Formats: sequence, C-alpha cells, structure tokens
Amino acid sequence: MKNTRLCLLLALALTAAAGSTTVRAQASAAVAAADGVRITVVGEITAVDVAARTVSIKGPSGNIGDYAVDPAVRNLEQVKVGDRVQIDYRAAVGLALVKGGDGIREKVEGDSTATSKDGAKPGGAVLKTTTIVANVLSVDKKRKLVKLQGPEGRVVDVQVRDAKVLKEVKVNDQVVAKVTESVAINVKPAAAK
Repeated sequence: MKNTRLCLLLALALTAAAGSTTVRAQASAAVAAADGVRITVVGEITAVDVAARTVSIKGPSGNIGDYAVDPAVRNLEQVKVGDRVQIDYRAAVGLALVKGGDGIREKVEGDSTATSKDGAKPGGAVLKTTTIVANVLSVDKKRKLVKLQGPEGRVVDVQVRDAKVLKEVKVNDQVVAKVTESVAINVKPAAAK
C-alpha cells in the first residue's frame, strides 16, 4: 500500500507535465457503457540520494521534480542517474443502469499492488477499483439531465448524450459506475553511450 503513494505521486507529477486528460463516461443504446484513457510518460533520473531516499526526475517538458521514496520501495540502490522511468496510467469508467434497484446507495473500493523482485530495478503497479451505486432522483428529458444521489448523499446532475439511454432512465432506477485506475512504474537502465 505504501508503494501506492510513490506510484501516484510520480504519476501525478509526470502526467501533469504531459497535460491533463479527462476521463468521461458515455451512455449507449445498451444502457451500459465504458470509456477510458491511457497516459504513458517517460522521465529521466537526474539525481539519487539513497540515504535520504529521494530522487530527482526530469519530465518530458524538461521540468525537474524531487520526490521522496517510501521506505517500502525496494532496491533504490539500483537506481542510477540517467535511468529512465516509465509511468503508465490507465483509467476506465463503466456504467450500467439497474431498473428498479433496491434503493441502497453504496461505494466499494478495492486495491492491489505488485512490487519488483529483490535485486531488480524498483518498479511496481497499483490497481484501484471503485464501484459506486447511485439513485436516480429525477430525469429532465428536455435538458437531457439525470439527477443522481450518491452513497454519501451528494447530489449531482449528469448530462446524458444518448437519447435512447435517456428514454430508459426512470426515477428510482439506479446507476452503477465502476471506476478502474492503474499506475505502473518501470525503471529502465540508461542507454549505453
């Protein structure tokens, strides 16, 4: 779990350098839909302080950031100046309409991690899934808006682009959204000169 912090910190820092991307969900005629995004960013290690457990990474735009490396990250001594850090970030959203749901809103989260083997370059992956069940409070077909109430009581208006899906949605139905995010970090040796 501690590797999650480093992975997410590095991913956020380097993806911010690459620009922002929005994950959106689109409804379809099947009353179920999915959409997602994948971002890959490569940076270069410019400094390593094993004793202080910090690294400096130059992003694709030339910006350099300093990062604390969590003690749970193995094999930091294997990282050298010039090594390449590749970060793959993926996010996907799946939606389904549940007709006449039971009215119980919920949010369920789960995660898993993988780390590098002893003696190998540091690396790892984190997978996080979140399933949210929201109640349909109202449907405005003219404005193509559905008002949803989530598990913590928050109410949001959702724009529905597909008219066929909008025809299917009724008050007291439920929408199930499954969000899957993964971040993988891989350190590769510097190219031979």
